Amino acid sequence: MAAGILAWVDHLARAAAMHPRTGRRRFKEATGLTATEYLQVARIAKARELELTSEPVAQIPRSFGYLSASNFRRLFLRATGVTPSEYRRRFGIAARVDRREYSSAGQSARIRSTPSR
Repeated sequence: MAAGILAWVDHLARAAAMHPRTGRRRFKEATGLTATEYLQVARIAKARELELTSEPVAQIPRSFGYLSASNFRRLFLRATGVTPSEYRRRFGIAARVDRREYSSAGQSARIRSTPSR
């Protein structure tokens, strides 16, 4: 897939009548990232959304064209500071439900303990 984005940048460069290397330099100037880095950032951003679903963590790397789950894990850890599994534990559906139940239980307790007037 990384080759796909490079081919896309090269195609756009040729369409603009410039050498592909110049197109890649211009892409980096415009985005601050190489085409491959840009693709990785986009993949990780999308993977963070999938971490909030119930899709198995092992399936997520394949959903984005990573052949190696360990490579995906390393990139995800570098980008977010936590592993995909830890990210899901902290921010996933179960974590949100637990926080909501804890929050509503606390509100109920406070409401019940408030003296009536």
